Amino acid sequence: MKTESLGLEYTLNEDNNSYSVVSVGTCQDTDIVIPSKYEDKPVTVIWANAFNGYTSLKSITIPESVTSIGEDAFYDTAYYNNAEKWGNGVLYIGTHLIRAKTSINGAYTIKDGTKCIASSAFYECDNLKSITMPESVTTMGSGVFWKCKKLENVVLSSNLTSIESWTFYQCDILSNIIIPDSVTLIGSSAFEYCKKLETVQIGNGVVIIGSKAFAECNSLTSIEIPNSVETIESE
Repeated sequence: MKTESLGLEYTLNEDNNSYSVVSVGTCQDTDIVIPSKYEDKPVTVIWANAFNGYTSLKSITIPESVTSIGEDAFYDTAYYNNAEKWGNGVLYIGTHLIRAKTSINGAYTIKDGTKCIASSAFYECDNLKSITMPESVTTMGSGVFWKCKKLENVVLSSNLTSIESWTFYQCDILSNIIIPDSVTLIGSSAFEYCKKLETVQIGNGVVIIGSKAFAECNSLTSIEIPNSVETIESE
């Protein structure tokens, strides 16, 4: 069993009950193992660009406690640049989907067992037409499908807990979406500029709808807000 890496930089999250990995810090490991706990609190987040440019990084072990991975967290590392790590145009680290190549096209089904989708994972995948998530997916970061201009069909996991900010921003031809009851948050600008969006079914678990969540959705003529919603944020 690999030893947990020392020297990584952490910061306490706003909830005061968990930690984020901020950067590689003073760690010089080429095979990094992120611990599930730091100072007796769970490690739940890896910040955007946390390991960006750390070219020595050949492998990374991410604990199950991590539920959020920021944009480009592992960009330009030896792991990221290793073509053998990419399968069917998609890069994984364990159960975490990190990035898809912009050349990915047509229908794509995320593999069973995937738990977390990193921020901007499918950003500007212009020829992606359909996405299907397995029930194993519980979290995804912000901007996951930003500017997927040919994305028509989306099947979300029934265990997904939130739709973060900018998730479907400028998905030009997305016409309908079913948001499962498991989702509690629709983030700001989540569907902004989805100009062909006509129907939205909001699940009964949604508590917060962020500002401009459906701004510039010119084809959306009506939407039913469930009783679960407590807050609709303004700009």
